[in-house]
This record gives sequence, structure tokens and C-alpha cells, in this order.
Amino acid sequence: MITVGEVLTRTQLQLWQTACDNVAKHCQDGYAINYAKAGRKMVRLDEVRTQALYILNNIKHWRSDLAREVRVNLKAVSTWDQP
Repeated sequence: MITVGEVLTRTQLQLWQTACDNVAKHCQDGYAINYAKAGRKMVRLDEVRTQALYILNNIKHWRSDLAREVRVNLKAVSTWDQP
């Protein structure tokens, strides 16, 4: 069970930031880009899980191999340490 304010591990942080960077650089949806840029600065697990859901919701129409990879990573992020 997590506590509010739990910080990401180094590995989690790298995966999260890479996913956010890919959305910000390659996706065309303005909302997704803004959510990804804001998410890039987040390090708390509860914030990151919520932000991942916002990004996922806004990249529905982004199509490419990279988009599929980012979706898989964001779905994993959204379920980290759920009871």
C-alpha cells in the first residue's frame, strides 16, 4: 500500500519522463503535450498515476509504433502499486 507523497524510484522516474518526452515531442494533441510537459516535473507516485490517465485519454488518436509503446508504458504507470 502506498502513502500519499511516495516518490518514484529512479527506474520508474526514467520510464515516466521518457514517456512524457515522447508525447511532448511526437504527439500532435495540444492537451496531451501540455499534460506531458507538466507531468515531466512530477515525482510523486499519486500525481504521476493520475497524470498518466490524463495523458492516455488525450493520445487516443495518436497512431504509430512509438504511440503504442508510450501507451503501454503509461498504462503500466497508471497501475503502479495499486492495492
